Amino acid sequence: MNQRLDWVDIAKGASIFLVVIYHTSFYLHANDAIPDAVIKVNLILAYFRMPTFFLISGILAARATRLPWGNLFANMIATLIWLLLLWTLIRYAFFGLVIDNVILPIEGHDPSLLLYSLINPSTGLWFIWALAIFCALTKMVFLLPRPMVLGALGIAAVLATLAYAKIVSFENFAFNNLCQYFFFFLLGASRQEDIKALLTERAWQKAGLTAAAFLGIFAITRVDPDRLRPLLGFGLALSGCAFALSLSVIVSGNRLASSVLKYLGANTLPVYVLHVLAIALMSHWIAQMGMSKMFNAALVPAVAVIAVLVSLAIRALVRRAGVVGLYELPRRVVAHLAPLATKPSP
Repeated sequence: MNQRLDWVDIAKGASIFLVVIYHTSFYLHANDAIPDAVIKVNLILAYFRMPTFFLISGILAARATRLPWGNLFANMIATLIWLLLLWTLIRYAFFGLVIDNVILPIEGHDPSLLLYSLINPSTGLWFIWALAIFCALTKMVFLLPRPMVLGALGIAAVLATLAYAKIVSFENFAFNNLCQYFFFFLLGASRQEDIKALLTERAWQKAGLTAAAFLGIFAITRVDPDRLRPLLGFGLALSGCAFALSLSVIVSGNRLASSVLKYLGANTLPVYVLHVLAIALMSHWIAQMGMSKMFNAALVPAVAVIAVLVSLAIRALVRRAGVVGLYELPRRVVAHLAPLATKPSP
C-alpha cells in the first residue's frame, strides 16, 4: 500500500476511534459517571472527527459515485440500506431486552423508531443513512457539466456554514448533520486527486498552519462562545479537518501507530455498527461501581479500546462461523441485484 492510501486509512481509523471516544463519554456522562468537562472536550473534537470521516468517505466513494445508477445502487446504496435496517433492528432488540438506552430511552420500546429509520433516523446509525443520501446526491452532482460541480461544492459550503451557525436548523440532529457534512463528502469525492497531491509534501508545515488556523479561530470564539462558535463553526471544521489530514500523513511515517490506525481504518464498519452496544453495557457497569467521576474519566480511552476490540472480535467470530449478511448484503440479495449492476449506462 502506498503512502497516499496509508494516510487515507489512518485518517479514517483515527476518526472512528474519536467517534467511539465520543460515545463512550456520552454514555458515561448519561450514567452520571464522569464530569461535564469531558463532554466539553468531546464537543471540540467534533470539528475534527466527523468532517474528516465524511471527507475520507467521499474519497473512497469517488469511483462508485461515477458509476451508472444501477451499479451505484447495487454496489453501495443497497448495502447501506440493508445495514441500516438490520442494525436498527439489532439495536432495538438489544436495548429492549438487555439494557435500556440512557441516551435514547425509547429505543427498544417504541416501534416507531423502526418504522422511521429510513426517513427520520434518531440513533447513532444516522451515519449509514447519511452515506446513502450523500452517494445519491453526489451522483446527481456528477451528472452536471464539470464547471457546475464546483458551483455545487460552493452551495454545499454555504449550506454547511448556515447549518453550523444554526441559521438552517432542524429538530432532528440527523438532518442538521446532513447539511453540515455533505460539503466534506462532496469535496472528497470530487477533488480526491487534488487533496491527495496537496498532502504528499511538507506535511509538518501544513499541520502547523492548519493547527494555527484552528486555534486562532477557536480563540476568537472564546470571546462569546454561545454566539461566535456556531457562526465560525464551518471555519473550525475546515481547519480541523485539514489538520487531521496533515497529521495522518505524518503518522504514516510511524510504523506502529500507522499499522494500528490503518487496520482500524480498513475495518470501520463492524466498529461503527456495534461499539455502542458494548459501551452501553460497560458504562452501566462502571456507574454501578460507584467510583469517583475523575477516576471514571480516566477510563474513557480504555472503555473505547475495549469497545473497538469487542466489535472486531465479534466480526471475526461471525466470519469464522460462515455467517453472511451482518456486515454485507446477503448472497441472495446480491444475486438479485447482479443484473441491475451490469446494465450499461443509458
